[in-house]
Amino acid sequence: MIAKALRLLDSRGVQLHVTLIGDGRDAAECQSVLGELHGNVEIDWRPWVDASLLPEVVAAHSVCLGIFGTSPKAQRVVPNKAYQGMAARCALITSDTPVQRATLPGAIFVSPGDPAALADAIEELFTDSNRLADAQEASAQCADRTFRPYSVVKNLERIL
Repeated sequence: MIAKALRLLDSRGVQLHVTLIGDGRDAAECQSVLGELHGNVEIDWRPWVDASLLPEVVAAHSVCLGIFGTSPKAQRVVPNKAYQGMAARCALITSDTPVQRATLPGAIFVSPGDPAALADAIEELFTDSNRLADAQEASAQCADRTFRPYSVVKNLERIL
């Protein structure tokens, strides 16, 4: 989904520098999709980033992309990268699922499985600096409110 959205942005002439991290099961397909770019979207592909360096790498960016799949698992999880991106004060774009909407109120939500909606959200952030700043602030506030130790364990404490 991310590769397809980046291809759409490239065809629209949107100038972006993107870092993609990972070499999982979809990497070959993503590389194939991204091999068709026209030069507007520049990709820095990193197969792996050591966990000790990941916070610095993430914090050097302005936007973090969550998950966008349509599988049952994608509908019920919040990926670790969403938390990491928001904690690093990146604007987060992720799929609009009940669990993500409840957990990540500072995110920008798009329809799962819709690369055009993802492309639109990315383009909006990178063509409107005020919107990007607002989204980064929303992420920071969400992380400050909900990713603290007390916030994380308060429901568990209540149950126990």
